[in-house]
Amino acid sequence: MKKRIVWLAVVFIVAQFVACVSTNTTVLDQSKLREPIDPDDVVIYTTAGKVPGDYEEIALLNSKADSASTSEAQMFKSMRKKAAKVGANAIILDAVSEPTVGAKIAAAVLFGSGAERKGKALAVYVIPGSKNTRRQSKPSEPADFIDKYVKIKAQNYPYKGGNFTNVVIRGVVFDNQNGTITLMVLHSNIPEALTINQIKKLRLDQSDSIEIIETGLDEATKEAVAEKKMEWEENN
Repeated sequence: MKKRIVWLAVVFIVAQFVACVSTNTTVLDQSKLREPIDPDDVVIYTTAGKVPGDYEEIALLNSKADSASTSEAQMFKSMRKKAAKVGANAIILDAVSEPTVGAKIAAAVLFGSGAERKGKALAVYVIPGSKNTRRQSKPSEPADFIDKYVKIKAQNYPYKGGNFTNVVIRGVVFDNQNGTITLMVLHSNIPEALTINQIKKLRLDQSDSIEIIETGLDEATKEAVAEKKMEWEENN
């Protein structure tokens, strides 16, 4: 009986480490499925803007793993395998969330293991020879944005040691130099990081987009922006 218990315990421990990374696949469109390919042929892109060609969305990938016994590289390898099975030749990373130090310590003390690492990605098929039409065009000159009401879409916004993804900011541009936008924030989908009416600098990555909003602003907002810009110009 004791031998059986010991054997079952060994099997359980081994199974934990063999299946240390699991990735679930949610197919978005059955008609887009293709023949499986070699996982080594699946390319990883950190943002949609870096995909060189037009692509079809095939499936969502959700991974989880024990942070103590696995690495991000192992998680990406698992994602590539799942993407390859549905015929996707690329994956676009959404986010990989690392457990906090406190969570790692708690997991080690309570369960003798690491806390859970999670990752999300989109499995896609990049059409050979095509160009990425999803990239938004930008005005040719940085000065074209000055004093304009704009909408910025940023893939990552750093905040308190972490990152927000898929950030949308609306505001009026005060300055635009070398890819760094200075603007007065009028709206954002992450209010805890971007307070209304504050002036912020935002470094735009290649995958980020900025567009001028043609609808304009009401008179009260225009006056508030003008006053804020005068204060900013006096201090810069």
